[in-house]
Amino acid sequence: MIVVCEPQCTGASHEKVNSGFLALLQHAYPGEAIRLYADPSHSAALEAILAHDGVSLDGIEHRAISVRDAFGVRGALAYYRQFTRMLEDTVEAGCDRVLFLSTSPLLLHVLKRLKARAAFAHLCFAFVLHAEFEDIANERFREVATTAIAEPSLLAKLRSIRIAELPGKVVGLVTRKVSTRYTKAWKSRFRIREQLSWRHGDEISYIALSPHVVTNAASYIDVDALHVRAVEMPINFAAPTPPPANHHLKLATFGYGDPAALRKVIDHLDRMPITHSYEIRIIGMDNRGLENHPNVYCPSPGKPLARADMERHATDIDAFLILYDRSRYQLSCSGAIFEALSYVKPVLHIGNACVEQFDRSEAPIGFGCADLEELARMIAAMIEDYPGHLPALAQRRQNILQMRAKLGMENLAPKLRAAFACDTKIP
Repeated sequence: MIVVCEPQCTGASHEKVNSGFLALLQHAYPGEAIRLYADPSHSAALEAILAHDGVSLDGIEHRAISVRDAFGVRGALAYYRQFTRMLEDTVEAGCDRVLFLSTSPLLLHVLKRLKARAAFAHLCFAFVLHAEFEDIANERFREVATTAIAEPSLLAKLRSIRIAELPGKVVGLVTRKVSTRYTKAWKSRFRIREQLSWRHGDEISYIALSPHVVTNAASYIDVDALHVRAVEMPINFAAPTPPPANHHLKLATFGYGDPAALRKVIDHLDRMPITHSYEIRIIGMDNRGLENHPNVYCPSPGKPLARADMERHATDIDAFLILYDRSRYQLSCSGAIFEALSYVKPVLHIGNACVEQFDRSEAPIGFGCADLEELARMIAAMIEDYPGHLPALAQRRQNILQMRAKLGMENLAPKLRAAFACDTKIP
């Protein structure tokens, strides 16, 4: 048996990558049962996405844990109790491997305290690294830059509040302010770089979701000593569909994207003498500032789309726009590039390390530019000569299919086994 724990996600959060890890585990350890500890809402989301992707996994036992705010005494103690029960059950089941699908510095601290117990010392822990890993580059704690989610304007919020609700709203605001300051104090106390090295042992390893993360991390930590391994983000890829048959260029952002960067691209395009039609589709919910633009279409403004609807709106798209700049995803991996691979969509980007890792000059899967202005010029050229760019798009789709094969579960399985100290017997 292999124990898997998702200690932080609820609902449909990280459902693609986490369901991918479940599928990858069955490839890496055929015949082994999997016991999954997760919030019930997340377990349901994983079951739903696996069914949607047509992936059948046998032998998964679901056990519930309560996802809490860990940054506080009560939260930390709650996790300590839950992890204690989980590890006791793991030992009782005769299992020696535990895969944590996410972590945080505080949760890592709690688990290393537990691992110091003689009963748990033999267990091998592997932790999947996400955005929290970015903080190893900071001298002082700094929140990771994320895409802002569309919210109502202040005026709209004020209009929606009834006078009788005002005292409660004020109390809620003050409470959130205090909570935010309290949480920041805990985050500043428990830093990822220190927790990686604290009580480190040969039975503990870390999984980065792209090789570029390990390469960049080597500037800040000893990746070999800490057993940081690269296992590309496992994704249950969608079945390839025929290339789109459009009369003009259709591009799209998929998911949260970067709305501010998209608006800059559109502003550049608006200043160019473009004579042909084109469409930029926002397959997400944030079209602020672009609501009335004639060349921009958002199927679901202000409301999240179901996965099936997102896929449907992506079918006739020629390429995806990934507009993250070079400052983001240096030490973590965006799922955006894997969504492009899944739906066989070439990518237009501005040199983000996470994208460049896969967009190689010898077999390009996209078109890289130095900045948003240069990207807009490339888009304009594609708009004005859409037929002339179809061969390049077709070649990149072929390269994507080849890359999908390299990133198939059968090829990632040895990397996952190598990430577990139990299997590699690190000296």
